[in-house]
Amino acid sequence: MDFRKCPGCQASVLDDDATECPFCGVSMSAKPSIKPAKPAPAKVSPKASGRPTPQKPATPTKPVGKPKPIKQAIAEQPDPEDDPFDVDTSAAAQSPPVAPRPAKGRMIRVVCPMCETPGFISPKMQGRDVKCCNKDCMVPIFKAPLPQKKEEVQEEPRGLFSATNLTIGTLVMAPLIAGLVWFFMFRKSGPEKYVPRERDVAEHEDAPGVVGAGINDAPPEALPTDVKVSLTDLEKQALEQVVIAARVGIDNRSKPYCRRMSAQAFADVGDLKEAREQLSRLRALVSEKFYQAEPLAAIAWQERATGDVSAASQTTTEAFDAATDFPSVGRAAPAAAAAVAAVLATDGRIEDAQEVFRRLNRDDDKALTRERVAALVQITDDLEMFDIDRILRYSSMDMAVDPLAVATATAIAAHGYWEQATNWSMKSANVAVQEDCMSAIAVIAARHQAATGDDRGIVQVQTAAKTLSTTGQSRVAVGTATGYLMHGSKEQAIASLATALELFEQIKRPDPVATPDVREIVDGVSLANGDPLQSAAIGAAQMARLQVLLDDPKNAWTTLLKAWEFTQGIAPNAQSILPLVNEVNDNSNRAEQRVKRDMRLPAGDVLTRTYRKYRRNVRDVGDATTRRLDLEVALLREAISWGLLDNVTEVIREPGAVISSAVGQPYETTSLPSTLSRYYEMAGNAAMSKEIAESIPDGEQGRDRVAELLSQTEMSFRAGKSLTAAKTLGDFSSSQSSLEQRRDLRALQLACRLVKQKQANDVFQFIFALKDDQLMDDCFEMTAALSVKHGLAADMWKQHENERLTPSQKVAFYRGLVSGIVAVNKQDAGDSVATAD
Repeated sequence: MDFRKCPGCQASVLDDDATECPFCGVSMSAKPSIKPAKPAPAKVSPKASGRPTPQKPATPTKPVGKPKPIKQAIAEQPDPEDDPFDVDTSAAAQSPPVAPRPAKGRMIRVVCPMCETPGFISPKMQGRDVKCCNKDCMVPIFKAPLPQKKEEVQEEPRGLFSATNLTIGTLVMAPLIAGLVWFFMFRKSGPEKYVPRERDVAEHEDAPGVVGAGINDAPPEALPTDVKVSLTDLEKQALEQVVIAARVGIDNRSKPYCRRMSAQAFADVGDLKEAREQLSRLRALVSEKFYQAEPLAAIAWQERATGDVSAASQTTTEAFDAATDFPSVGRAAPAAAAAVAAVLATDGRIEDAQEVFRRLNRDDDKALTRERVAALVQITDDLEMFDIDRILRYSSMDMAVDPLAVATATAIAAHGYWEQATNWSMKSANVAVQEDCMSAIAVIAARHQAATGDDRGIVQVQTAAKTLSTTGQSRVAVGTATGYLMHGSKEQAIASLATALELFEQIKRPDPVATPDVREIVDGVSLANGDPLQSAAIGAAQMARLQVLLDDPKNAWTTLLKAWEFTQGIAPNAQSILPLVNEVNDNSNRAEQRVKRDMRLPAGDVLTRTYRKYRRNVRDVGDATTRRLDLEVALLREAISWGLLDNVTEVIREPGAVISSAVGQPYETTSLPSTLSRYYEMAGNAAMSKEIAESIPDGEQGRDRVAELLSQTEMSFRAGKSLTAAKTLGDFSSSQSSLEQRRDLRALQLACRLVKQKQANDVFQFIFALKDDQLMDDCFEMTAALSVKHGLAADMWKQHENERLTPSQKVAFYRGLVSGIVAVNKQDAGDSVATAD
């Protein structure tokens, strides 16, 4: 709504029935008042003045009451969270207006930081929120600057420079000077937009990554300029600003996201009252419950940490009820599901935790990739590492069969609930998932033990591992070795790896699955359970990865090849089975004739029934064969990423010559040659890259889009052109959402590297060039948290003051800072399970 304006000072008047301006006393009617303006708010009684009391006007039909106090008027305004247009008028109601021209008592010039319109205020308005005199200003409320300290007041000259003459001169010259200053210094041709900057100007002349201007509702105060910035001050300011940024509606990607993140920030520091307040604001915005799930889980952890188990259980129930209505896109849903499942499992409600996962859309490969990336991000947060680059380098968690189950196990262990973590792991019906989870818990327990000497986690994991198969025990040992190596305890890592290798040799090898004929397919091919075999193969990859990290690539390759001793027991080779599957799917008449010929059946009902059995069974065998091929391709791709390029090249060229069980595996028809070519390119071997590229199959199936993206960004990154790498990521698009998720993982990885290189300015420019709003928010959150651990927090804060961040970007940045500060404080106090590396 528009308030009435005083014709004299242009102030907004709340009282609709006011006849005179409460600020300057000028008549509110169109014509000047007959009476002179009232000088001041102080009233003189008739007796004191000695004048006759003026005659009162006739009583109006509606009594004119006293103007409401400003606080009361503000309180009666509707809640801005309930306003469908999201316009917050409370600030406008309580902020005195800036005069467009100087007047008596209003001689202090200020400039609106939003539209840069000059105006004039009184001394009392300095340091307070005031309202811009430009009625078209998008954000009219700003804080007037305080007067300069230690400013000596000079005596007013007399004569020609008397107070009267100076006032008249100021009234005449100030508008003219203000106009000239505005025209030559502040005038802009349009709204300013942010363009990423790079040291190499020629490189970014056409840089995309333009971001909306954003709104500085209340600009954050500058941090102290001391060399060592207090993390307490930084945390305080981040918490203040996260609430302000969450309120802003203009240029805000998602207000529910902002409220969710602000609630989590307060939960992180243990301010549960304010966290609940942010949740109440969130409920007023949206009806979807899943936004509340993750903050409620964070609150439950804090309540449990303080010993209030009853309150924690109640909040856990709230989180379980909120874990519904999950969207089928984005990483927020699987991340929230894993967070809620963790507090439920810690409370002993494992069936409810599994139910949360059933509420997700998990029907296709796209969902698996989305969950894989979401789980990795969640794990780095729960372990308080905030470093995707490090987790990808050291662990094989990205190969987990059920990544969300692993994320749940790591969250429970990271909070120090070792028994509950192992209970959750052992309750899975899938052996591979059990062993994935137990291996991940061992990583955390070993890191914790190496850093603090507390061996409770290791003891619990090793005790629970006794009930596992030999494969499971081997994987727990290799997880322990990984945890030690991540912390830098090399000798302990080598000892645990030796134990893992010894146990691995004791695992019983399966018999290879022979190629069945048509009759055997009709009768039904007996296939072993592939889950434990896949777990053993992944265990071999884990051990080989550690050997590479320990500078032993020769033994690493030997260890990796042992994985094929288990994959051969999953299904027959692809060359013998997949053509039959394709025939059934693409040419059923020819497939039926094959059954008729090989089984010597006449045409009729018997042939029809037999063919139906054949079709069903050959598809089942085909699924197992595809699983085996995909697993072996993934293992070879891992080896490529470790730098074992020549070894993989030999396998692709002649599989059976290197691995006897790999005969008939068509690796050359997959995207492996594309991957290999790109890694040779990154290794600087252009000749081999070109040679391998000539064998890449035509069509999209032969391209490894992720490897192409890795190669392009890695080459730019190594050349010091991080912005070029970001532009490559920002320009990447694909109809396959799984590739978009892998793109996001790469962006997060490179952003973490920039933080570790202590390049705050480059971090911001890199993120802005990514274009994708959700990805930018995720990068701001992770890099802000990581910056605290690497002593870059003050630089990042100063840099963020110079940039135009959107509200959601600010919220992500502030929440990340808070998470990082909490992690560092816990580490300093010695009570952190997720220790620093």
